[in-house]
Amino acid sequence: MRYPADKLAELYFRRWSIELFYRDIKTTMCMEAMRTKTPEIIEKELHMHALAYNCIRALILEGASTHQQELGRISFKGAVGLLRQWLPHAAHIHEQPRKLTHWQAQLLEAISSIQNPLRPGRREPRATKRRPKSYQLLTRPRHQFHEIQHRDHYRATA
Repeated sequence: MRYPADKLAELYFRRWSIELFYRDIKTTMCMEAMRTKTPEIIEKELHMHALAYNCIRALILEGASTHQQELGRISFKGAVGLLRQWLPHAAHIHEQPRKLTHWQAQLLEAISSIQNPLRPGRREPRATKRRPKSYQLLTRPRHQFHEIQHRDHYRATA
């Protein structure tokens, strides 16, 4: 009575969208593996990724509101790709305010036009496409590493 089933289902659906946004951050922005070693630098790297993500989301929000598009349908990955393509041109015109303003308006229009198709009831199963290789992980420097010889002799049992 207190928490109707349809409201709980709606909350769960919204939570799933948030999980997809986290996946966008990790995969699209190459955050699956951190490149730094110390905790302080890892924290800085996380902050930089969060800053870049929020800037891209702000561009998506501005493009959606400027061109009356549905915010949830604009592709994050498409916006990142467009931004990577268009940034070199902005570097050439950064001292020309009128051209830069025109460039920004065109970028926002292009971002708002990259939309994901409507896919009601779509499932997003979590699975990996490729099978893991039977190689060991390189957990020590190469000069200290000793390969286990039986690793490449695995065979399926019948």
